[in-house]
Amino acid sequence: CIMFDRKSYVLVDYNGDVTIKGNTLAGRNTEQFTENFMKKCIDHILVEQTEKITDEYNYYKDLVESQLLTVDQIKKRQTLNMSLEEYSHKIEAGQNRIAQYEAALSNDRPMLKGDVIETWVEQPDKVLKEYKTRPDKWVTPNLPAFETIRLAKNYNGNLHVDHYLSRLNKTAQKLLVVLGWDEFKEILPDVPLRKTERRKMIPVLGLERFVNRFPDYNYIHKDITKLRDEDIPKFKELTDEKYHELLDNYLEND
Repeated sequence: CIMFDRKSYVLVDYNGDVTIKGNTLAGRNTEQFTENFMKKCIDHILVEQTEKITDEYNYYKDLVESQLLTVDQIKKRQTLNMSLEEYSHKIEAGQNRIAQYEAALSNDRPMLKGDVIETWVEQPDKVLKEYKTRPDKWVTPNLPAFETIRLAKNYNGNLHVDHYLSRLNKTAQKLLVVLGWDEFKEILPDVPLRKTERRKMIPVLGLERFVNRFPDYNYIHKDITKLRDEDIPKFKELTDEKYHELLDNYLEND
């Protein structure tokens, strides 16, 4: 069994059959190309050939950057949980626009509550960005999702490169807790790891080793205020005396 989080895992039974469970690894809203990437990575992990994950990542990265993915590989399926009339009323009341409902409004037939909508994200036209200290350049604008979402049936191949690279990277980041920090950075050096991703190493390394490994993260100091009363005994059990003093000072001042 390979655990990715509390609800997502890969299970290999005694006959060698593989079961993948959990929305972290596969779900209705997951694009096919990211799901296929994850499945291939899992296959490599199971046969202890993790170095091949680099090739898988580069393969899908090239497909995205070359805009060679088909609509079936990138489309996202979502269910409309309210009618378009309800949505219109919410917009009139000042609520934010929602991408899939904006796409549904552009459909040539009325869509109903409970309908499934298939969409993709189109790359907007580049705009000229002006700089004071360096030459101007053409860049892809960062537009709200409701302005770039499109119906799957209207796919024209102009997929949003940055968006789908981000989707690929977020999928790759899920491998961190399985590969470990060092192997992940070696195999996937181009995949960015945010501080929120580093936190996932806490149950792998243990709190003390995590704090020592990533002192710049300042995890204890930042999140000590979020401890619930029932978590305090466990916190003291997992940490040494210098953090007990920090906690005691906080509780006393609070």
